[in-house]
Amino acid sequence: MSGLHWDVDVADDATVALSCALPPDRWPFGGRAGQRMALAPGRLELSAHVEAGSQPMPASLGWHPWFARPADGDLCVGVDAGEVLALRPDLVPTGERAPVTGATDLRDAPALGSRRLDDVYVASGSTATVAWPDLVLEIALPHPLCTLVVHTPPRGVCVEPMTAWPDAPALHERGVAGTGLAVLGPGERLTAKTTWSWGPGVTQRTAS
Repeated sequence: MSGLHWDVDVADDATVALSCALPPDRWPFGGRAGQRMALAPGRLELSAHVEAGSQPMPASLGWHPWFARPADGDLCVGVDAGEVLALRPDLVPTGERAPVTGATDLRDAPALGSRRLDDVYVASGSTATVAWPDLVLEIALPHPLCTLVVHTPPRGVCVEPMTAWPDAPALHERGVAGTGLAVLGPGERLTAKTTWSWGPGVTQRTAS
């Protein structure tokens, strides 16, 4: 949720931890959320959690990073997933899965070239990669980060690790299995963690 008041619980040269109450006028279940970011040489450690208040509530977590394309060369994106979600024309998931094929197949970390994606990858393996001509970024995807949205507009790319599918509450309500949606009891907590690590790049493939 945007526009929330975050309390700074920890802040030093390399770490910040924030928390906030979820206001009932914007989220009728109440509860609290928190996040932590810790920077070290060659890596960024991220964690987030959401805690239910006095009543059960649906919950999911994720990050929405946007990476710029290089001025020279291309970006390569690798996602070890054999399936994407079928989408309606408005890009909302239908609940069905489809095999990756052609432009949506990122298992060999291809150069993006002119492919334009806005897809939801499921069971996306243990890591995703984003590679510039001189830098490789690895995004760890430990459980419960089993969903990855990849969006490739002309000037950048979004690689978004998530604990649940987009529109998971509505799909869950329809009886669709495997969305990743958590249903927390009073006082229960959902936590997700990821480490992003980077190092020198390697020679890239050309776009196919």
